[in-house]
Amino acid sequence: MSDFEERALFRRVADGLATEQEFRALEARLRIDPDLRTRYILHMGLEANLYEEMISSPTVLAPASTIRSLQPSRQWPIAIALCGIAVGVLVGVFLPGFNWQHEVPKEISSVTDSALEERDAVSNWVEVPNAASLREVAIITYVDEEAAKTEPERFRVGSRLKPGTLTLPVGELQLDFVNGARVLLKGPAVLQVDSVMSASLFSGQAAARVPDSARGFVLNSPGTAVVDLGTEFSVNISDTGESEVLVTEGEVEVSLLGQDGNTVKSQRLKEAGAIRVRQSGSELEPLASLTPGQLVIPERALPKLPVSEEYIQTIKEARPFAYWRFEELVDGKISNEMSEKFPAVLHHEDTPPTVTVENGVAMFRTSQRPRYFSVDGGIPGWNSDSFSIEIWGCPDRLHHGALVDILSEDWTGDLNTIEIAMKTTMIHPPGAYRFFHRYPPGQDMKSGINLFDHQTCTPMQWTHLVATKSRDSLSLYVNGQLLRRIEGATGSDDALYQLAIGQMDNHQLHRQFEGALDEMALYDRALTPDEVLQHYRLMMP
Repeated sequence: MSDFEERALFRRVADGLATEQEFRALEARLRIDPDLRTRYILHMGLEANLYEEMISSPTVLAPASTIRSLQPSRQWPIAIALCGIAVGVLVGVFLPGFNWQHEVPKEISSVTDSALEERDAVSNWVEVPNAASLREVAIITYVDEEAAKTEPERFRVGSRLKPGTLTLPVGELQLDFVNGARVLLKGPAVLQVDSVMSASLFSGQAAARVPDSARGFVLNSPGTAVVDLGTEFSVNISDTGESEVLVTEGEVEVSLLGQDGNTVKSQRLKEAGAIRVRQSGSELEPLASLTPGQLVIPERALPKLPVSEEYIQTIKEARPFAYWRFEELVDGKISNEMSEKFPAVLHHEDTPPTVTVENGVAMFRTSQRPRYFSVDGGIPGWNSDSFSIEIWGCPDRLHHGALVDILSEDWTGDLNTIEIAMKTTMIHPPGAYRFFHRYPPGQDMKSGINLFDHQTCTPMQWTHLVATKSRDSLSLYVNGQLLRRIEGATGSDDALYQLAIGQMDNHQLHRQFEGALDEMALYDRALTPDEVLQHYRLMMP
């Protein structure tokens, strides 16, 4: 069969036009030909990508009758069946480790044999030409020891993934999508990441936790689509192809899909509800009991920040006027290591408190009330000339949250903010660290100067952030590196400024930081690039 004939057959399968004889013949060839399996999976990835580009991604949940628009292919049951054969054989026979395959960009209509021959057979890594044109949609945020042994160099915490198919032979691996959705995969399993709003589980177990920022996230399984309505749920696919769906919190809409990929039946499933979908059946079957070992995303402890005595002494020698180490909360205050002035005072109304000092860091959890550290009486002359803000942050998830906010005396206008920026009207990677300087202070989002990190931050990893201002420039450093500098007049005054640590100002709730903060220092001068790099290397050699 020529390359042209092969691609034509793949297209007929995707469109539902292949005959029964063609389908069975292709099935038999997929079982014995590893190169054909690779080409087939790549082609179906292209089909999914093209189809998704041709439709507009919904910003709100579509009704059940239009659920097809959220699916990764036009003929889902047939495509899933053959993909299941292909990846199933790959998992069981040919790929003992991870295998991440980028989807083909929409500009590429085929994959050449020469490109496939250049793949690294040892690392099981296949990257098609021009994969760089695709956007990153997820970040690996957790890999257990079993999974890490299979591909320690290719797949580790912080790795960015584009649309493609991930094969996990053993262990557990967690993905944080850049919209805030979190998916935990337990091997042996195969997960296809279709887009930022959709993934497809071919085999194994997956659990998903979806915040409001990712509401409408879809997790497909054979013949089924689970659409999030603000929840945590899990999907388990048995060896016989049956899917079990369990809602642990909130609710989902479960759709049973027909041969054309559209919803045949749907059911709203609420907390503690469970159903089974048989691969050859036509019913959503309620479950009284679940398969043992149902997957749940655990609350993981954030990694410890390795603060050395040399680091502490070096910061003190740099002469900040305030240095808070968050070692101990005494009478609601964190002492300033540099003087008795400017202790950081905790403000909260929650019981139990949603801000705590644990293991030498300040831990911030979500709340329905303001909670933050500030300096009683404010900071006089903060913007009189030059300054630097230095802080270590470890977010526990991707969200829009302010680590530090410096405001006018009456708390109404923002001068400086270091935050994680998610959905804004500006152009930047989702979840990028942002430093802005707005002079004079105000609330107008269109005013001021923004300095963005060039990539999405990594949840559950410590990041060193330094923002500096001089008379004629603003700079943002991330992990010791100067990422952005803006030249020009920055504006100065001798006014009093307020400080909020852990959220934006003293009353808003939509930008509460969630995670850990530590080793925060304020300077009345701009740190040099060499100083910033030295501070980072002392903590992370």
